Amino acid sequence: MGTAAVGTTAAGVVRGLAFLLGLVMGSFFNVVAYRLPLGRSVVHPPSSCPSCGTRLGPRELVPVLSYLLQAGRCRHCRARISPLYPGVELATGALFALVVTWYGLTARSLYALLLVSLLVITLRTDLERQVIPNTLVLSGLAGWLPLWLLAQPLSLGEALGGLVLGAGFFLLPALVFPQGIGGGDIKLAGVMGLYLGWRLTLVALLLAVFAGAAVAVGLLVTGRKRRTEAIPFGPFLVLGGLAALFWGEALIHWYVGRMGF
Repeated sequence: MGTAAVGTTAAGVVRGLAFLLGLVMGSFFNVVAYRLPLGRSVVHPPSSCPSCGTRLGPRELVPVLSYLLQAGRCRHCRARISPLYPGVELATGALFALVVTWYGLTARSLYALLLVSLLVITLRTDLERQVIPNTLVLSGLAGWLPLWLLAQPLSLGEALGGLVLGAGFFLLPALVFPQGIGGGDIKLAGVMGLYLGWRLTLVALLLAVFAGAAVAVGLLVTGRKRRTEAIPFGPFLVLGGLAALFWGEALIHWYVGRMGF
């Protein structure tokens, strides 16, 4: 077997292990997303069915597989299990694999994995409960400095510029329309900007606004939402942030090339 083949095989193994780790972490992220908005500990007591309270055994806690084998229902009370559970697990697995594909086994991967973890949990909490817990955002803020010092993925000025741009982008609209922009969105955008830097934060915000506007128009036109009903913006911020993390630089280069700068 040639050197190139060995390298390709090793890279595939690393991606596979990252995917499996992501599945396991996604299962934990589901617990965090469910308990954190309720003010409950994310480590105690052990996992149980939200409907009947029965403690879950090992065979009920296998990411994705348990959901499929149980046909999406609790083994004990037959209550339906939200498809968000396997969805979060699969998404986390795919994102973890994508991170190591992009950055390899480096400190930069750890930096990106923390941001990905923050965004995945945020997506679940905002979709399910329309809330972005302060504890979650503060955890992302606390984890930024040590990993930034370790990885040095961008300059301090770029990071602080991202923080100001992210939070500031929503601050004025929130002051003018306090019912339209949630405080959680402002904090999330600021912390996300700290990780991404101002250039990628700008990409993330633009993608989030365009995606949010497109979905909002679609929901209004189809009658699934009325003008007076709020649409959570956190999921669009998350998707914009993830897209910017992986493809933001390519989008910037494409745009600059198209404009002839």
